[in-house]
Amino acid sequence: IAEVLVQDGFFEGKQRVPKGWVARMRQPIAADGRRGFGIWLAASAHGAESFAADDVFFLRGPGHWRLWLVPGLKLAVLFGADADDEDTKAWDETRVLNLVLRAVSDPVNPADPASKLKGLVPGH
Repeated sequence: IAEVLVQDGFFEGKQRVPKGWVARMRQPIAADGRRGFGIWLAASAHGAESFAADDVFFLRGPGHWRLWLVPGLKLAVLFGADADDEDTKAWDETRVLNLVLRAVSDPVNPADPASKLKGLVPGH
């Protein structure tokens, strides 16, 4: 499901959903801009900050289950944790994805003595 949504209907090299269908799903269906067709848009996220990417949309499951999708990075992040209704209302659902987005997009300087990249990839 994640690959189909992130790659506008493609899965394993074949168009499985009509081209443009995912883009249509991502169009707001109400004036508040919070929901698309079957998905949640970034404007609906509860958090201390906005998402660190402009093209985030997501699926909400029970509790803290989320499938965040970022087509521009061809990235899907699945997160799950049980929670009661009160805990879910107070949960910052932007934090986890923003940590991932910053980790995959912040440049690493292997020449920095504090960088552990050389130790992770021997010979580089």
